[in-house]
Amino acid sequence: MKTLVIIPAKGNSKRLPKKNIYEVSGKPMIHWAIKACEDSKYDLDVWVNTDSEEIENVVSDYDIVNTHRRSSHLSDPEIFKMEIIRDTTLHVLNKYYEPDIIVSLQANSPEITGKDLDGAIDMLLQHNLNEVFSVDDNMVQNGAFRIMKGSYVMQKDLSTHCGV
Repeated sequence: MKTLVIIPAKGNSKRLPKKNIYEVSGKPMIHWAIKACEDSKYDLDVWVNTDSEEIENVVSDYDIVNTHRRSSHLSDPEIFKMEIIRDTTLHVLNKYYEPDIIVSLQANSPEITGKDLDGAIDMLLQHNLNEVFSVDDNMVQNGAFRIMKGSYVMQKDLSTHCGV
């Protein structure tokens, strides 16, 4: 099973400049997403999609991380995250392999752990779901991660048979 993890990490944010490399507990925020991948029981292929040379330099210290520089038309702050996910997926598809599972993992969700990712991937597999996504305590989707079958990443319509 080939599992592709994509961490979208734009270089600048309107609300908190450089939030993805802002220090949390002494480490850049993106470190915690990468650590969750390192701590997973699954063999995860981790890609950071960014428009920032500074972020590329920060993540180059992590052996498990590949980087994909996003196209300039995807640097618009209003772009939907799924466009970024599709961009890296197409890059991997065209040059490397076809992923069975794709994980969209926010760089600015330092509370996510390897156990969280493992539990969501397990749920996707055990229940043959199309997608599993994270929710907050009120059961509202929070965007921290979205895990989907590889074939679902390119669809434009809402998914069915999802779990949280």
